[in-house]
Amino acid sequence: MNLKDNAQTQISAFSSRNSLYKLIGEGDFSNQVLKLLLPDGEPFLFEKELWDYKSELPYVIPGYKLSDEEKLLHDCKMGDIIKDVVSLYNTYGGYLVIGVKDKPRELLGYDKQFDCDDLNKRIYAFTKHNIDTHYIIHDLLIDENHIKIGLLYVPQRKDSMSPAQPLCFLQQSVS
Repeated sequence: MNLKDNAQTQISAFSSRNSLYKLIGEGDFSNQVLKLLLPDGEPFLFEKELWDYKSELPYVIPGYKLSDEEKLLHDCKMGDIIKDVVSLYNTYGGYLVIGVKDKPRELLGYDKQFDCDDLNKRIYAFTKHNIDTHYIIHDLLIDENHIKIGLLYVPQRKDSMSPAQPLCFLQQSVS
């Protein structure tokens, strides 16, 4: 990437950030969000405070019973998502874009469902905050190819509410 391309990317990211902040406030998780976060069908080379790219989300085939080891691994992966969601919620809100490889940054696609009810219940159990996340799979047309991308919306915490913190940390600091 040359200096001119890098400057264009920075300008695009800055204008996207302002537009994204507005969309977060409106509770929008439409295709418009992905147009901003995947300009010209390409992810930014970086992540900012309003978005994070993920290759996948923890997924369990409906009706499949996890072994103890699989359940532990699934719970750890859900813990990572909870950490990201709480971090976004405590700042400006934001989006997790699912189906983007980290290194090298590239679009992979992702077409699996995700149980936001389970996520929201787990978040409440850990923080006693009701964070109303939403998940949708978008079908994008990029260079005449259809690619599915998951989008997890995280609202911004109201200023009047205290930040969400894991209760286990609170309990440790009290004792």
